[in-house]
Amino acid sequence: MSRVVSILVVIWTAGAPLMALAQGSAPSASVVCDDAAENEVFAGDYYLARWQYQDAVDHYDCALQTEPDNPIAYFGRGRARYYLHQYSDALADLSRAIELDASYAAAYHYRALTHYRLNGVEASLPDYTRAIELNPDEANYHVGRGTSYWVLWDYDSALADYNAAIALDPSNQFAYYSRGVLYRTLGEFYLAAADYKQAIALNPNYTDAYLALGNLYYTDLHLDSDALQAYERYLELAGDSAEADIVARVGQLRDELAANP
Repeated sequence: MSRVVSILVVIWTAGAPLMALAQGSAPSASVVCDDAAENEVFAGDYYLARWQYQDAVDHYDCALQTEPDNPIAYFGRGRARYYLHQYSDALADLSRAIELDASYAAAYHYRALTHYRLNGVEASLPDYTRAIELNPDEANYHVGRGTSYWVLWDYDSALADYNAAIALDPSNQFAYYSRGVLYRTLGEFYLAAADYKQAIALNPNYTDAYLALGNLYYTDLHLDSDALQAYERYLELAGDSAEADIVARVGQLRDELAANP
């Protein structure tokens, strides 16, 4: 299976610029801040859970105006900025949260994600490992580190983390999907198919898993009928965002299978 790894070349100056980003920003003029920081954190969490990331940032800003050393507010704003693709700002906020609370496992996890985007995959590993040390029972931390190991071609370590995630949380769809990707990389095609199917069983609307399963059937196992079935479900779920080459492949498979029933 081909591998595509995006290498981000980042010029990053540590120290003063990092801290300047982390000191807080003024909320939007349309936001009226509550005097209680905990209420603003709650509001930020509310908007964050509803994918309204800039609204979340505004409320975390309000919280930090009242309590400038609130690690939960920095963590929340760091997550919101991560989802806004403001990775340098996110890194600053998450680093400040960790400075204020060195046992903040979730902040290490999100900083690992941010490092992955901003500074490359190797930069993510220490924070993933620290998150796992602080909370070894969180399956998603193992999935994240396993994926970093996979990108670095450390397949044994990746498999160990994916297996650990599944042992901790057998309902974790992402762990099965990620292990399926690894198994396909290793040429273990039937094990990959089993994991993709389990991910789909856990989430029948898992678009990427249907696409991966279709590609596996089509490219590696040469099971065209099974590939078509997986691809058709992928197209249903993906809608207008479906990959153009898969749309064309589905048409080709339909024609070929109709001609050779």
